Amino acid sequence: MKMLLRHQKNTILKNTIFSIFTLFLSFFAKQSFGQNSFEENSDSVINVKHEIGISTGGLTYAHFAPASYLEKFQFQYSKGIQYRVEKGHHSVRIGFNNSKGTVNHLATQFYEIRDTLNINGNQKANKINIGYEYFLYRSNAICFYTGVDATYSRNKFTGLEKSIKGTVKFEQYNDAFGFGIEPFMGVRFNIKNKINFSIESAYDLEIIKTNSERVYQFPEPLTELNTSTRFSTAPTPLSKVNIGLVF
Repeated sequence: MKMLLRHQKNTILKNTIFSIFTLFLSFFAKQSFGQNSFEENSDSVINVKHEIGISTGGLTYAHFAPASYLEKFQFQYSKGIQYRVEKGHHSVRIGFNNSKGTVNHLATQFYEIRDTLNINGNQKANKINIGYEYFLYRSNAICFYTGVDATYSRNKFTGLEKSIKGTVKFEQYNDAFGFGIEPFMGVRFNIKNKINFSIESAYDLEIIKTNSERVYQFPEPLTELNTSTRFSTAPTPLSKVNIGLVF
């Protein structure tokens, strides 16, 4: 009964997030490829502004850590690009981020279930986001805004794991996919007429599917395959720092 309820809950979450993601795609296409100006009232016309920017990550939550006990807040450097279309008090955006890193963890327990393995490996991550912004307050110098992104993430981990005493040793390969939404709030500073600087904080809601493979070297040769799906949520205090060029 518990398994059935859990499956129904995951299905509802997946359908809800997929519907929101589809809505974003339709809204983004309409805003991006619509007319270049529109009438706010009979006396004014608001032009569309385009922005291309470079972005990086900051203090984020490690949803895709190779072990559950390594999921924590961490400073993570990433490289990305973002394109934004602004019209009136609204804007839509699309972005891509990439990051690479190493995992070097020493186990702290000998016999407990958690944290009994030394983990060494490499991790690669890619993330695509499509979102909507609404301006809460805007002046010539500063803009406070909020909104939500639909996100798709992919993360790969390759490493070697072994117990403290060396009685268990295996190679670990993880290929994980994440699909979700990310409400955010941010502040944008206009440095010059064509250049701005923005900082954002967000909250991640993500469905993550992980395909993993373990190749044991000893105590005996063995290959173990596993697939898992879970729902993960976490705040991201410093999710994005972006420098944009307006044209």
